[in-house]
Amino acid sequence: PQPDDVAEGYVAWQLTNDDELLGRQHVTFTWEQELGELPVGEGVAIDVPAMRAMGVDWQWGQLIARKAETIEVGTSGEMTGVRPIDPRNDLEFGLSAEGVARAFELQGEWKLSLEATRYELEEIKRTSVERGMVRMIMTRSDQIVVQAIYRLRSARQRIAVRLPGVDPAETSDSLDAQPLRINQRSVALERDAELFYIPYTGHSAEESVLVELKYTIPRTAALQVPEFPEDPAVQVVDLVVYVPDEWAILGQSSNWSRPSEAWPGGGGYDSDGTLLSEVRAGVDSVGRDLGNDFPVDGVRHQFTALKPDAGEAGELVLRTVNRRWLDVGVVVIVALVGLLLIFQPLGLRVVVMGSLVVLALASVVVEPWLASSLLRWPLFGTLGFVAVAWAVRGGVWGVGQGVAAMNHWGTSRRLAAEQAASSAESEAKTDDEVEKSEASSSTSNAPDAPPPDRPATSSEEPIQFSEADEAQASDQPDDGEAGADESGKEG
Repeated sequence: PQPDDVAEGYVAWQLTNDDELLGRQHVTFTWEQELGELPVGEGVAIDVPAMRAMGVDWQWGQLIARKAETIEVGTSGEMTGVRPIDPRNDLEFGLSAEGVARAFELQGEWKLSLEATRYELEEIKRTSVERGMVRMIMTRSDQIVVQAIYRLRSARQRIAVRLPGVDPAETSDSLDAQPLRINQRSVALERDAELFYIPYTGHSAEESVLVELKYTIPRTAALQVPEFPEDPAVQVVDLVVYVPDEWAILGQSSNWSRPSEAWPGGGGYDSDGTLLSEVRAGVDSVGRDLGNDFPVDGVRHQFTALKPDAGEAGELVLRTVNRRWLDVGVVVIVALVGLLLIFQPLGLRVVVMGSLVVLALASVVVEPWLASSLLRWPLFGTLGFVAVAWAVRGGVWGVGQGVAAMNHWGTSRRLAAEQAASSAESEAKTDDEVEKSEASSSTSNAPDAPPPDRPATSSEEPIQFSEADEAQASDQPDDGEAGADESGKEG
């Protein structure tokens, strides 16, 4: 029967034992309380029965609450005589802290109400790839040697992985002697009909490990990194491709990016050692020589992707050509165009060759790979050869023009001299004719000269002739006529 002094809402219990209850005793009370269905996201109040020890001066104790994985426990309403404590450090009476969600300290008369809230578990990614580095070596024997190193954490016992280009049913020519190493320790790579599996037993989900894969595939223009079909959380992956020296890259098609400060085929990239150190960061159980036993050869190109796509969507396509054939083609085209323009006007030549140079420079923006393959010594050397050919052609043309000008100048001077001489001669003849004409004109216009006067005697008196003398004089010939007759006879 219940005692008379039992407070309202309480039930009196009496504990008995075969022996006397002296000293510290451990008593366990177990009961169940139906809460019904807990709605998702809504809190349900749980009243905790308060226990009072009767006939004691001071009551003190501890209360802990454990919960299921999908339930969150909190307090509801007013608390009296209750103080929260840390279950990891403050538990006494041999209580275990495993799985404890809340813990309280009870003093005197206490009152506590808990609240339980149920949540649904969402599927999360059980594998996280924190950093990755993949190196692919394109060999001259039409093969690609691949090394993939990942720093990852996983809650799975086996991690599925697909190696593009490797058939799980036939791996004799593809897998390395040690295809899988975890923290530099060789581990057997498991497989089924479609996938490979990385054994992950013995590693905690909170512990990061380094996984290294090595395999060989036939050469292809589309490069794919290893794929994790279970869709883990992948962060940054660096892809380093080594291309033979005699190959030139003309372009790429992919979502992979190059470092912004890097020129294709040139500087600005992180070295393999730098990338390996970034992958090793946070894993102290491996040495600094991780990945250094992988031989490389060729021209190095670096690409980066944040969470690269799986399958064909994440492949890197490189368009390559033999560098020698490319150089020969550049030399032939530029030289042929330059020589065909050698007899054209200078303005047309400058426009055509300038357009070719502008197109080559514009390719830096459109396709840097093409620009890096074209803007090399064959192009500049051929442009120099064309410039020299044009200069020689211009010099020959200039010399020819000079000789022609000199010949023209000499001919002009000779013709001018001949013309001047002819003009002078004509002028001289004209002057002579004018003088003769003037002389003839003056002679025809002159008056007849008077007959000469007979010489006068000193006495200046006329001579008187008789008629007999005049007759005798007329009978005798004149002296002048006689002389003329005599001279005519002599002739």
